[in-house]
Amino acid sequence: EPRSRAKRAKADDAGVGAVEAEAVSNRSEVGRPKILFSGIEVSQKAKKLAAIDGASEAKSTADATHVIAASTERKVAFRRTPKIMTVVSSCIPILDQSWFEDSADAGMPLKEESYIVQDKEAEKKYGFKMRECLSNSTKVLEDMAVHVTKFPESVKVPPTADMKAIVQAAGGTWAAKLPSKPAADLLVISCKEAVEKDKGLGTKVRKLIAGGVSGGFIATTTCLFDAVMRKELRFDGEGHVVPDASLGAPPAPGGSTSATSSGSRSRKRGR
Repeated sequence: EPRSRAKRAKADDAGVGAVEAEAVSNRSEVGRPKILFSGIEVSQKAKKLAAIDGASEAKSTADATHVIAASTERKVAFRRTPKIMTVVSSCIPILDQSWFEDSADAGMPLKEESYIVQDKEAEKKYGFKMRECLSNSTKVLEDMAVHVTKFPESVKVPPTADMKAIVQAAGGTWAAKLPSKPAADLLVISCKEAVEKDKGLGTKVRKLIAGGVSGGFIATTTCLFDAVMRKELRFDGEGHVVPDASLGAPPAPGGSTSATSSGSRSRKRGR
């Protein structure tokens, strides 16, 4: 478990030498960490960054080596932000804020293992295990072309640039335009509201996913995020991505989502 401030204070009482010895034995293998902050505000961030030997704030998800995404002490819960959904495919450590605080106290980046975010409520809600997720290098969208349709303003969805980054980080190829012909490696991200509002879009999407495996597949943004966190995509015989049954199935564009034993296909790869 991440150390509390009380435990850090106790270590300080033991003497500077003891703290330094502990820090050296626990030093991270990453010599110059680039730290990304997601969904969390940190007081005196610049001062604490300067205190960690070799550390700097990451300019983007592309150059991040560590992500601070929750705080047990401050009761800041883990959230699936676009930053998180991008870096998770690269297995970058997603850490509790206490790693940042303890590293600043130690003057060097500490080993990450005991600071991995552990949010049982989030894991239950989204159907994943953080440690399993970060140890699984599967690129769940590998060999797939992914198109994201337009969404009504009433439906919350990350900006196009963020969706593109998430797709590419997971191994997918970004398809800026909706293809005109069905393809087995096509994944369309949309929502029921979008295809109902735009009848033309609905017709095109239904034709593209006709036949399931012989055509393409369709998923909501929620299903995509679930798959990226679980490192697994599962499809039913109608061309829909199957969400974990324990999470409840969100409305699928143009039809109902249901897991079927016949015609199902999994894209779960080795670690």
